Amino acid sequence: MGKELTIIMPVYNTPLPLLERTLKSVDNEAVDVLIINDGSNKETTDCLEKFAKGKKHVKLVNQDNQGAAMARKNGLNFLTTKYFTFVDCDDVSHVDNLLKLLNKMKKYDSMVGNGRIKCYLPGSPIGLNNKKWKLEHIDFIKDKSLLGNVTCTFWDKIYHEDLAPVIQTPSTHTQYHDMEVVYPALIKSGDMVHTNDIIYEYRMRKSSSSNGELDPVSSTCISKILESYNFMIDILKENELYADYKNEMDSIMVKLIYQRMRRMLLSNDIKNKVEMASLFLNIIESIVPNYTNNIYYKDDFRDSEINDRISFILCSQFIKRYGINKTYNGESPEELLKKYDESIILKSK
Repeated sequence: MGKELTIIMPVYNTPLPLLERTLKSVDNEAVDVLIINDGSNKETTDCLEKFAKGKKHVKLVNQDNQGAAMARKNGLNFLTTKYFTFVDCDDVSHVDNLLKLLNKMKKYDSMVGNGRIKCYLPGSPIGLNNKKWKLEHIDFIKDKSLLGNVTCTFWDKIYHEDLAPVIQTPSTHTQYHDMEVVYPALIKSGDMVHTNDIIYEYRMRKSSSSNGELDPVSSTCISKILESYNFMIDILKENELYADYKNEMDSIMVKLIYQRMRRMLLSNDIKNKVEMASLFLNIIESIVPNYTNNIYYKDDFRDSEINDRISFILCSQFIKRYGINKTYNGESPEELLKKYDESIILKSK
């Protein structure tokens, strides 16, 4: 019987100890490994060529540098299996658990499988697991509420080949491109199979783009996610799906901005946190009008991921303590993001 699962791995100039650890984690002949070398330097390229040499289950594709988003999408052009997943070149994939998840997908005839992540924050030796789910099979048509609680990341999921065109949707964005297509893929699938096994280990380094993108010292922490959110909404509207899942998509955006508000409140670099918290509320209102009426917001995001719950609770307590209210006057998100950069007061270094 031929292979059923391909692990697609974009690579660009990764420190060798991290790269070698990732390569070791995916070196399993039960799956195909497709490496997209995205214009890496000689040291990285030599490491990849050495790893791939003589291995029938490994294919190395070299391309000019186009960024990780395009490397993933280009990798799908070489897909020869029915299912695929992704791994970043400095993380760890648990192949045995992926294969168990794949068996569950076939049992339910589902196009998406979802597993748990162990996340290591910068400098921390202790990994944090995301929450366990009570259900093994989730029907998004019967219970839309669960859609908003699925992580927006590529790597903790297995996809059926029929979803490749959704993942390959053209986009000029280099950040948050996973969110742009993961939720449309989930909605198109209609359901999802879940395992509480850890299938992926993510290490957020200080130099990681995801860490920098959350830095609240500038409006970039919001503007980049807003670009991808709007792109995702456009995809759903084009396919006449947005109206059916508006509450869920709105709740996702509210939670993402609350994550960034939490980072702002915990930052040692920002002096005027009360003023900025009020501005955060106005920004949310400009993007998701009447967000306080969202059914998931009104339920305090009770069933959301732990990180989302903590962000919401911490920010809500701060808002209540200082009596902060929205002062929204109909400004556009762009106007408020400009005000963000004009208003923020940083402590001198």
